[in-house]
Amino acid sequence: MTDVVGLLAQLADKLFGIAVEQRPTDIRISDNAKLLARQLAATFEEWQGGSPGDVYELAKWARKVLNGFGQTEPALKEIVTDRSKASRTVRRLVSSARGAYYDAADIINPLFLPNGPVINTVNRMEVQAKLRRAERYVRTCIRDLQCAERAGQ
Repeated sequence: MTDVVGLLAQLADKLFGIAVEQRPTDIRISDNAKLLARQLAATFEEWQGGSPGDVYELAKWARKVLNGFGQTEPALKEIVTDRSKASRTVRRLVSSARGAYYDAADIINPLFLPNGPVINTVNRMEVQAKLRRAERYVRTCIRDLQCAERAGQ
């Protein structure tokens, strides 16, 4: 009987020790996720909580996201670096946010290369569909970062 109690005590110490180590990391990720989510959400401010309308508004929004990559990507990388020491929930949310962020970047970046497509009547619908998909990815990233923020508090 004492062996079982001792074993359970060791297991509890181990689990509690892990939780104690994860807590500061979750808090740090929470703080950084809040800032990053705000930066990404700011790209939508012009549309007052709505979505950019036509392809030209979407392109304007995407340019804002692109211009912010220099600040948002390092912030995301910092969160991702801390992820390995975080709780399972926060790790999962950070991984999802990272995936959505880079999925959006993979769509937006090629559209704004010097030899990228010019929006015209031939490709307008295709470009609009791509930018809508990028918008969904950015919104998913924001949502996951906000959830990570709440989970880490």
